[in-house]
Amino acid sequence: MTEGSTAGGMGLVALAGEERRLGPYRLLGQLATGGMGLIYLGRDVETGRLAALKTVLAPGGVSDEARRRFRREVSLAARVSSDRTARVLDSDAEAARPWMAMEYVPAPSLEALVVQRGALDGAGGVRHVGRGVAEALVELHGKKIVHRDVKPLNVLLTAAGPKVIDFGISHAGDLTSTRLTLGTIAFAAPEQAEGQSCTPASDVYSLGVTLSYIACGRLPYPYTTEPLQQLNYVRQADIDLAGLPDGLTGPIGACLSRDPAERPTARELVQSLSGGTEPLPPDWDLLITSYAREGRRLEHATDLSEAETLVRDWTTPRTRVLTEAPEAPEAPDGNGTSSRRAAKPEAEHKTDSTADSGETKTPTSEKSGPTVGSIVGTIVIIVAWAVYFFGWDAVSAALF
Repeated sequence: MTEGSTAGGMGLVALAGEERRLGPYRLLGQLATGGMGLIYLGRDVETGRLAALKTVLAPGGVSDEARRRFRREVSLAARVSSDRTARVLDSDAEAARPWMAMEYVPAPSLEALVVQRGALDGAGGVRHVGRGVAEALVELHGKKIVHRDVKPLNVLLTAAGPKVIDFGISHAGDLTSTRLTLGTIAFAAPEQAEGQSCTPASDVYSLGVTLSYIACGRLPYPYTTEPLQQLNYVRQADIDLAGLPDGLTGPIGACLSRDPAERPTARELVQSLSGGTEPLPPDWDLLITSYAREGRRLEHATDLSEAETLVRDWTTPRTRVLTEAPEAPEAPDGNGTSSRRAAKPEAEHKTDSTADSGETKTPTSEKSGPTVGSIVGTIVIIVAWAVYFFGWDAVSAALF
């Protein structure tokens, strides 16, 4: 789906046949979609309060397993009270269509900023973003919560700094959790791609990929059009940090260590990314300011009909973002430097939905494809993932 595809857009997509109300909230537009849920912008019909409303994606009805998973997510999100995360306002996991109301943050995601405004030039801006996300992880990990889906789409950037959202596949140390591969492949840690248990170090790895992405406008892996090959690159931590601004190779490289034990903790990362901050690029600031301004207009709307009119003006048609390959690097100049800025990012390869994925890149690496063993291992992981979401009966019927 598009996210803020116009200069003044708030990342909203017009409603088209969906349910128009959840609890006391009138739905105004759709903010995001994924393999397990939908997020809407809603307004309380009595208080006028805005909220981001998450509900399960269940066209055939809400199963007991989906309701249990949603109830767990609500419980996890309610335990977090950091300024770097969106707060839970209200919820009803027992409703016919379970919902959770979260603080609405009128700000673009890192994904929208890179797609629309290009990579974040300069180490200071990357440090600013990275430190804020690391602060959110300190809070999460202190509550024994692992996010497991840290990626540009799940980090909103406000004038005051980043906010981490979407605990949909998080798990806590004191709750039963799956060991299967979940989340977005390109931003997952190697142990996630292997189907192993996730730890706080997995979030740190994902943050490392995210910071490399916003700094260079591309993933730190060889380009590929094959999801299985992408998964193989992730499993091997086959990273390339060329093009990072000076001073970032050390902290980001440490985050991307293949061995989780060699990665810094979130608290250590806050320290290593301190200092050397600088203003964000004017085009990034412009988009952030635009979201905030339109959010204030919507919040101050005197009645529901005015709010609905504003949202109609801001929503975009339902369409997929097709990201293009980044421009070829410029030849080194006389000082031995070259241009790093990419107009478009490399597309994500998602394990939970194809709706958010974009067009992939043409391979530029001469490395051979995955080995037979790695392909077999990958197939096992994907089948296990399918069983987790759809149940063995459905999967076996499809396969056999």
